Amino acid sequence: MVVSADSASFTMLTDLVNRLPAMVVPRWVNTPTQPIAIDDVLAYLVAGLEVPLDGSRTIVEIGGPDVTTYRAMIETVAAERGRHPLIVGVPLLTPRLSSYWCGLTTSVSPALARPLIEGMTTPMVVRSDEAARRFPDIEPMPFVRALERAARQPDR
Repeated sequence: MVVSADSASFTMLTDLVNRLPAMVVPRWVNTPTQPIAIDDVLAYLVAGLEVPLDGSRTIVEIGGPDVTTYRAMIETVAAERGRHPLIVGVPLLTPRLSSYWCGLTTSVSPALARPLIEGMTTPMVVRSDEAARRFPDIEPMPFVRALERAARQPDR
C-alpha cells in the first residue's frame, strides 16, 4: 500500500475505519504487507534516475520499514482517530464479495476495490536488500509517520 491521501487503497482503509463501528473481515486481512509513504516512493523514483541498470532493466522492491497486516493497519488508523471498531474474522469471504462490500461502505468503486483486495491475498513484503544497497541514503518512514503525513495532505 502506498500511504497517501490520494491512494485508493489508503482511502479504502480510512473510509472503513471512519464509517464502520464493526467489521466482518476475511482471513486475508492477516496477510503480511509493507506499506510505504508516497514521499518515500517519490524519493526512490527520483534517486533511480541516477542509478545505472543491470542490463536492459532492473527490479528493485521497495517498502516501508514496518512489516504489518491490513488488520493491524486498520487497528492503527482506528487508534490514531480515537475509534475502536469491533473486528470479527471469518474464514470465507471472497475478494469479489469483499469488493462489493467496499463499494457500498467506502468511496472506492467495486471495480477498483476488487484488484486492490485481490492483491491483499498475496504477501507484499520486500524479499531482497536491493533498495538498501542501491539507495543507502533513503530511509523509509514508519507506517505511523506516513499516516501522520497523509492526514496533513489536502484531500484528507
